[in-house]
Amino acid sequence: MKHAVTLGAAALALILGAGTAAAQTDTTHAAASADSPHAAAPARPRRNPNLLTADEIAETHEGTAYAAIARLRSRWLRDRPGGEGDEAGDVTIQVYRNGQLIGDVDALRQVTAGDVDTIEWLAPMQARVKFGPRAGHGAIVVTDKH
Repeated sequence: MKHAVTLGAAALALILGAGTAAAQTDTTHAAASADSPHAAAPARPRRNPNLLTADEIAETHEGTAYAAIARLRSRWLRDRPGGEGDEAGDVTIQVYRNGQLIGDVDALRQVTAGDVDTIEWLAPMQARVKFGPRAGHGAIVVTDKH
C-alpha cells in the first residue's frame, strides 16, 4: 500500500511536470507567432450585453440614442409581457436619463447619441427594484457625458 501511494504521487508529479512543460511550449509558440507578420489580429474584448459605451455608440454613426440601440441592442426596444403595471396599467419599457424618467422607448428618439456616455439595460426585476412597478417591463438608463 505504501508503494502505491508513492507511485501515485510520482505519477502525479510527472503528469504535472509534463503539463507545465506543455504550457511553457505553448507560451513560447504564442510569443513567436505574435511576432509573425501573418499573426491573427487580437481578439476583440467581449462587450457587456447590458451596457453600451460612448465609444460603441459613436462607432454606429447614428444621430439618436434610439437608432444606436436599434443597431446594437435591438432587443432592448421590444416590450416584454408579464410586468406589473401601475394603476393606469402602464407597463412599457421606461427610459431614465440622468436619473429622471423621460418616457418610453420613443423618448430615445430625442436623445442625441453624441451626448451619451452610457446606456444601460435593466431587466424587469432589476428595473422594478430600482424604479418601482412602473418599470415592470424593464428600463433603459441613459447617462449623459458631463
